[in-house]
Amino acid sequence: MGIAVLLMLSVKRKMKRLLLLLIISLSVSSFLVANNANTAEAVCTEVTVKDENGNDRIFSTFGEGRCPPGSKTSFGSSSKSDLDRSLDKLNEINAIYDAAFKAMRAFTESWNNLIDAKARKQVASTEIKTISYEVPNIDKYVLRMNFEPTIGEEFSLDSGDNVISGSTGYFSDCVIPHFSFEGKRMGGHLMSIKKDVPACKKASKNEIYTPPYLNSYTKNTDTVAVYDYKIKIKRNKYQICHHMMGFCQGSVKNLSEDDFSFVTGFVSNPFLSQKQLIYIGRYANLISFMYRYREDYQLNSKVDKVDFDLIKSNILEHEGAKIEVINATESELTFKVLSYFE
Repeated sequence: MGIAVLLMLSVKRKMKRLLLLLIISLSVSSFLVANNANTAEAVCTEVTVKDENGNDRIFSTFGEGRCPPGSKTSFGSSSKSDLDRSLDKLNEINAIYDAAFKAMRAFTESWNNLIDAKARKQVASTEIKTISYEVPNIDKYVLRMNFEPTIGEEFSLDSGDNVISGSTGYFSDCVIPHFSFEGKRMGGHLMSIKKDVPACKKASKNEIYTPPYLNSYTKNTDTVAVYDYKIKIKRNKYQICHHMMGFCQGSVKNLSEDDFSFVTGFVSNPFLSQKQLIYIGRYANLISFMYRYREDYQLNSKVDKVDFDLIKSNILEHEGAKIEVINATESELTFKVLSYFE
């Protein structure tokens, strides 16, 4: 029964020719039974290799030197020394490793760029306004168009301001931290919390709040991200952290109830449908507005100029919206909203 022995030394490329000796893979002796004899004859293999000085050296199954006299001898034959063949094999392994490393690095860069682009898009498509009035839970987290200002209340504004403004989004439960935070955490992430900027839920059952700004920066890859906030309350102490893949990082602990305000907000997307009625001014008895509107994801808004004669009526109506003009000058308007756009 043959026993194969292979010993390989790990070498760096710069030390390839500095090795004094490479222990060769040799076929170890086997025993053959011939002519029904009970005696065994050893088979010995000889291999010639070149050392670091270019000199030939002979190794056999039994060590350095030729096979013993009387043994059955076989000779290895190759145009390359075992050192060169071993280095070639090492180069093949290194080539596979280099290819795998480059593929992994390309994947990592692509993933980081994807996270970066997603975060920037999310911030660009999120606007949050806090709401002072009560909103029933049934009306939250439902996509709708919300209008301002409040119907029936008297308002005054300047030329160029919105008389009625409508944006598309959803009502949400939000939290406002009344402190700021910035610190480095695992992986080189620089994490932050902005003071007095609301973060809102995306669904009623969620316990996490999404901020409308970039709150993580990684210097090594020069990429940004948006991570949700999670708030924990234990023994009347508040803790807020960056919620990353199910784990809390960048935590701020030992906070009190006074460090937060829990409010209702309207989370809108500026790329979705919008409608505005904008005051232009008054010229004699003619009062002028600009009606600007845009459908979902349209790049450019459409604009119509709308004129009304105050002699006919001080109740103005356009596209279902009604306002009552209380006073109007070239640069100011006092009014009440009676109804919103259809």
